[in-house]
Amino acid sequence: MIKSVDFKKFRTSEFVQFFVDVCTIYEENNVATLNLAEQHSSMANVNNELAKVFKQNKGSEITEEIAALDQRRDEAIICLRKTADAFTNHFDSEKKAAGNKLLHAMDKYGSKIYLMNYHAQTSTTTNLVNDLETIPELVNASTFLSLNEIISEIKESNNLFNERYLARVNEEAGKESVSAGELIKEGIACYRTLAAHTEAHATLTPEEIYTVLINQLNVLIEKYNATVGGRGKSEVDNEVIE
Repeated sequence: MIKSVDFKKFRTSEFVQFFVDVCTIYEENNVATLNLAEQHSSMANVNNELAKVFKQNKGSEITEEIAALDQRRDEAIICLRKTADAFTNHFDSEKKAAGNKLLHAMDKYGSKIYLMNYHAQTSTTTNLVNDLETIPELVNASTFLSLNEIISEIKESNNLFNERYLARVNEEAGKESVSAGELIKEGIACYRTLAAHTEAHATLTPEEIYTVLINQLNVLIEKYNATVGGRGKSEVDNEVIE
C-alpha cells in the first residue's frame, strides 16, 4: 500500500519537486508496462504548468516583500506575547495583573497567531490590535507596561502586509493565468488517481514490478514527510491555497 503524503505542510517548490520525482520513478519502471501511461501523463502535464506558474511567482518582487513583512509582524507578535508572559511572573502585583490581561487578550485568538495562514493571520491580527487599542483595561495595561510601541509595530507591519498582499493579488490577476493553488489541487488529484490505479493493478496483478514501484514511492514519501514534519506555517498557505 502506498503511504499517505503530508501535503498540507508542503511548500509550492516541494509540490513541484515531489511530482517530478514521482513521475521519474514511474518512468524508470516503464509506465507503458505498468499500464499507467494515461494517469502518469495527466500528472506530468499539470506539474509542467505548475512549475511555470511557480517560476513566474518567484520572480515577483512583491512576493519577497510579503515574506519580509510577514516575518516582521510575526516577530512583533511574538515579542508582545513573550513580554506579556514575562510580566505574569513579575514581583509587582499590578504589573503581573496587567501582563495576565494582555496575555489573556492574545489567547482569545490562539497562542500561535504567527503560524496562521496569511488570510487568517491578517484578520486575526487586525482584531487583536483593535482590542488592544479600544478596550480600556487593555489600553491601560499596555500603557502601564510600556508596550504601546510593540503594538504600533504589529499594527503597522500588518497593514503594510495587507497592502502588499493585495498588490500581488492584482498583479497576478493581470496575468490572466491559472493560479498555482488551482494547479496544486489538480496535481494532488492526479497524483491520488495515479496512486489508486497503481494499488488496484498491484492487487489485481500481483507482480514484482508493482511491488518494487510501491516500495520506491514509499521511500520517497517518507523522505518528504520527514522534511516537512513539524513545520508550522507553510508556503502552501502563504502563497497559493488562500
